[in-house]
Amino acid sequence: MSYYQVEVAKMFRKLRNEKPIGTVLGEVISPPPELKISILEGQIILYPDQLHMTDHLWDDYFRTYKIESKITEMSRDIENYSFQNTTATEIANLHKHPIKTLSGKGSDESTGDYKAQGDFWFTNTLKKGDLVMLVPTVDEQTWFIVDKARKVK
Repeated sequence: MSYYQVEVAKMFRKLRNEKPIGTVLGEVISPPPELKISILEGQIILYPDQLHMTDHLWDDYFRTYKIESKITEMSRDIENYSFQNTTATEIANLHKHPIKTLSGKGSDESTGDYKAQGDFWFTNTLKKGDLVMLVPTVDEQTWFIVDKARKVK
C-alpha cells in the first residue's frame, strides 16, 4: 500500500468513527432576514441557505383565535363616563336651551357569556444574542431552528 492509500484509509476510518452532531444550542449572531447562527462554541457558522425556521419565530407569524367562555365574576370601577343625550324636545317647542351632556362615575358588577374571535399577530423574532435549539438533517447540511431557549437559573 502506498503512503497516499494509507492516508486515505485513515481518513475514511476517522469519518466512520465521527459521531453525528445531533441537537445543539446555537447563538444568533445576525437576526433575520440575513440570519447567521453560531454553533459548537463558534466553531461553525450557519448561514440562511442552510437554515429552516419554525413558523412562530418569524416576525409576521399570526394565529386565528376563538374564545367562548363564561364570565363568572367581573367588577369595574368607572371613574368617568360621558353620555351624549339625544332626547328630542318636540313637545316643548318653546324650550330653547340645549339638553346637557350627562356624566358621572360609579361601579359595575356582572356575569354572563363572553365570546371573541380574531387574529394574534406575533411581531417578535430572533435577535442577536438569542439562544436557539437546532436539529440537523442526517448529513448536517441543513438545520432546523426549533425554538428559542433560555438557560435555567
